[in-house]
Amino acid sequence: MSVRKIQKQVCIQCFQPFEAEPHPRFGSVPTKCPKCRRTDPYRQFISRKCVGEWIVQNDVDWKALMKQIEKPLRENANRPWKYDFKGREHGASWSGRIVVWAEEPPAKGEIVLVRKMQSTYQIRVTYEEYGSIGALFKFREVVNVKKPVFLPLDSEEGELVEETHEYFVLEKVNQELQPQYRLVLYTIGEKTTLKGYGRQEFMEFEHDPQSVDLAIAYGQYRTGRAWRRTVLSLIPLNDQIIIRRFGHTGSGKTFSDQAVI
Repeated sequence: MSVRKIQKQVCIQCFQPFEAEPHPRFGSVPTKCPKCRRTDPYRQFISRKCVGEWIVQNDVDWKALMKQIEKPLRENANRPWKYDFKGREHGASWSGRIVVWAEEPPAKGEIVLVRKMQSTYQIRVTYEEYGSIGALFKFREVVNVKKPVFLPLDSEEGELVEETHEYFVLEKVNQELQPQYRLVLYTIGEKTTLKGYGRQEFMEFEHDPQSVDLAIAYGQYRTGRAWRRTVLSLIPLNDQIIIRRFGHTGSGKTFSDQAVI
């Protein structure tokens, strides 16, 4: 279900057609395409599209999580709010990122439209040797590890590749609409030690298989003794997520608790 209609425009700079949506408050439409509006020497905008949208009941306190950015994205527009969480917040070995935008943070219990957006950029990258693994752990084969190095687009070195980013937009809608899911944000994880000493934390997790995980940010210690995972998820209206945590402390005392989302 679409709330704002996408309009076809012609860029005043490159004269190429592009699609844009009116500003939710002022109704203005950009006069330049995203490619001409960007001046980043390290990446070039290619396309942006909506790959999914849902009417949901918001069960996240976004006012406590979001921050208002310093500059507006468009002229004569308000500064939007943004939630940006990376897996590295949970540990040095990480993956995943959760990015959520909103004109204003919606309140808990409010009906909102969640749009999943996908933007594609062109970058120039080369790879240099970072080190090797295998000899340190006495593996039979030594594997060389390479890390990417990003170069300016006008450089003659490296190769041009495309990278894709996903983010989410929360938009206020008519509160009489019937939501399809509940929008939740939760974190689970475990902690242990190799010899079994110290505080040990374990977790059991129950949820409906019909739930949809929109984005996951995962991180763990390099030793593997602890990990955490933050998930932005859609769950059925009549369902709930049950998280059971149990373990024991270094003094031998046991503990257990349960959280219902």
